[in-house]
Amino acid sequence: MTKNVLAMHDLSGFGRCALTVIIPTLSALGVQVTPVPTAVMSTHTGGYDGFTFADMTDTMLPAAEHYSRLGLHFDAVYSGFLGGEAQLSIIDRIIGMNGTSFVLVDPVMGDDGQIYKTYTAAMCDGMRRLCKRADMITPNVTEACLLTDTEYRPFSGMDRRDAESYADTLLTKLGELCRGNVVMTGVEISDGTVRSMGCAVKSQNGTELIMSPEECASYPGTGDIFASVLLGAMLTGDTLTDAARLAVDFTHTVIRRTMDAGTPSRYGVLLEQSLTVLTEHYAEKANEEE
Repeated sequence: MTKNVLAMHDLSGFGRCALTVIIPTLSALGVQVTPVPTAVMSTHTGGYDGFTFADMTDTMLPAAEHYSRLGLHFDAVYSGFLGGEAQLSIIDRIIGMNGTSFVLVDPVMGDDGQIYKTYTAAMCDGMRRLCKRADMITPNVTEACLLTDTEYRPFSGMDRRDAESYADTLLTKLGELCRGNVVMTGVEISDGTVRSMGCAVKSQNGTELIMSPEECASYPGTGDIFASVLLGAMLTGDTLTDAARLAVDFTHTVIRRTMDAGTPSRYGVLLEQSLTVLTEHYAEKANEEE
């Protein structure tokens, strides 16, 4: 039976991020997406001026209530960028309405050591409370530090031993904030002249770093793609570690192809050219189950 995810994220018309990448990514992994937009914008906020912004707060709960009346079941509830503080309590209520669903909270709060301008202290506190409802959270390093009230320190320049130690410290603190798995993105290792990027996963075997060769470029939407691959792969039978490896490798692939094409960063990654990687993975999983 096809898995179904209730996805509460913003919809940015141009720039390949949030719902415009979440829907095709999960679909390629054989997962149906039912979107509940938190905001609708003409573009994302990175590199564009004059974008339009429509707050969708008033429509979120009525949409979820309609789905409840229809008797729809969601295998997962997945939240990301929020348009304002009021949405935190709404998402909490929607999670409660779908009590048997797997809950993924991607705490979109900041990057590169800086909190987003739209975030207030009250929203940070509310995000910590929301994480307690989650079966899995996927913060980047900045968000991990914000959530755990830890002074921000980037991974840049760390060797594997130091990176594992730092990651383990953050993951242990994050594990106290949620009821399940923690996957932290933006982890970096320096081994002489070779650098690699990836994520840190807390599992029964301890802290594991899952890495790929670093690509020296930053694009909007890659965190959304990563979390969506992670969720989709787990819903269709992959272990946490295997899903994280697929997410790291796929994110690396789309960044590499986008760099090779010379696509401007604010346009986002060339996701469309890489989705066959995910459809092939899903087909392989389906064949294994037959």
